[in-house]
Amino acid sequence: MNHRLQAVLDIALPERCVLCGRPLFGCRAGDFALCRYCCGRLEWLAEPRCCSCGAPLVGEQQRCLDCRERCHGFDLHRSAFGYDFRVAELLHCFKSDGIPSLGRFCARALLKLYHQLCEGALLVPVPGHPSATRRRGWDQARQICRCMQQADGVAVCAALRRDRTRHQKELGLVERQQNLRGRIRLAVDPALIAGNSVVLIDDVYTTGATLDACCEALRPAGVVSIYALTVAMDL
Repeated sequence: MNHRLQAVLDIALPERCVLCGRPLFGCRAGDFALCRYCCGRLEWLAEPRCCSCGAPLVGEQQRCLDCRERCHGFDLHRSAFGYDFRVAELLHCFKSDGIPSLGRFCARALLKLYHQLCEGALLVPVPGHPSATRRRGWDQARQICRCMQQADGVAVCAALRRDRTRHQKELGLVERQQNLRGRIRLAVDPALIAGNSVVLIDDVYTTGATLDACCEALRPAGVVSIYALTVAMDL
């Protein structure tokens, strides 16, 4: 948007920060609904982190206790932030209130990780629950991928589809795994992704069960490696 037009709109119809409510005129952090103060208080997850799931390590070396007991389908996962109350509110505003500019914020955070860890990989959005997507009218992972593509030209392939299941947030780890078994499937010709590295994109990492189900659908298609990036990790 033209900077002069943005300035006029900020005065006439001041947009407010989704976290603190202050008008964004003069303190906007970027082209999204966050002020510089709140944006600066969002803490990036720091190293050392598990070499598999990306959880912060406290005393362990290379792998967290959970990843020592089970193997994930992805080669590497990283989240930008921990799922604290600020990030939870931000994602709630993005998904439930449909504030599109927050998709650009999520995209910016994940592009930073993308260029650090898996540059050149094909973006594959993790398919959301069909009923939630239908109710909202859009899918949060696809929207983040679309914003990443618009911002940096990265390639996107909506390679997966998800059948109707129980909502994952209602379930424990074993139930989550059983709930998704065989319910996430390839939605494109395998030739479109064979021989490529792919990176799964989603909003929140909880147990990794959804990402693992996505990997089960992608591996037989002949992908070289599978990365996963999420905006936040529920620690």
